[in-house]
Amino acid sequence: MKFMDFVEKFRDSPVIYSQGFGILETNDKLLRVQVHKWVEKGWLLELKRGVYILNKPFSKIPPMFYIANQLLFPSYISMESALSYYGIIPEGTFSVITSITTKKTSKYKNSLGLFIYHHIKRDLFFEFDKITVDGHKVHLAKPEKALLDYLYLKYISEKDVGGLRLQNLELLDKEKLLSLSNEYSKRIYKIARRLL
Repeated sequence: MKFMDFVEKFRDSPVIYSQGFGILETNDKLLRVQVHKWVEKGWLLELKRGVYILNKPFSKIPPMFYIANQLLFPSYISMESALSYYGIIPEGTFSVITSITTKKTSKYKNSLGLFIYHHIKRDLFFEFDKITVDGHKVHLAKPEKALLDYLYLKYISEKDVGGLRLQNLELLDKEKLLSLSNEYSKRIYKIARRLL
C-alpha cells in the first residue's frame, strides 16, 4: 500500500489502531512492515504499540487530552493536568498528562510527551465531564474531583496542605467538594474541611 492511500483512508481518524489494518490490506504482515517504515520516516507517530497518529503535514495532531483518553480506556484527565486546566495550580503540565483509570497504573512515553495513568478503585471513578477540545470529545474531571484525586493519590497530609500552591479556590463548589470527600478516606475529608 502506498502511504498516500493510507493517509486517504485515515485522514479523518484522529487516532489509528492497528486492529483496523486488516480491512485495508489482505497481507496484514506486509502493511505492518510498511507502517514501521513510515514511523521511521516520521510520517506516522507511534503513541504506543499498535496506536498511531498521522504526523504533520498529513493531518493535524489531536489535543493531548484526547490522546490521553484514547491510549487507555476507561480514563479521564485529572490531578495536575485538570487542576492546571482550571487554573487551580499555577504550573502548566503540557508535556505530562495525568489521568485516572480503573485499570492498573501505567505510563506511556512517546514523541508527544508522557502520559501517566493512576489506578483508582471503581467506586471513585466518577465526577468527570465530556468536554470538547479542538473539536474532540475529552473526559475531564470536574475541578472538585481533580483536587480530591490529587490529594488522595499523592498522599497529601493535613500538614502538607499549607505548602500546596493552590489558587482560584473560589472556582470550587465547596458543598460538592465536602460531599465528594466523604467518598474517600477520613484523611481526605479532614483536608477538604481545612481547605474550606
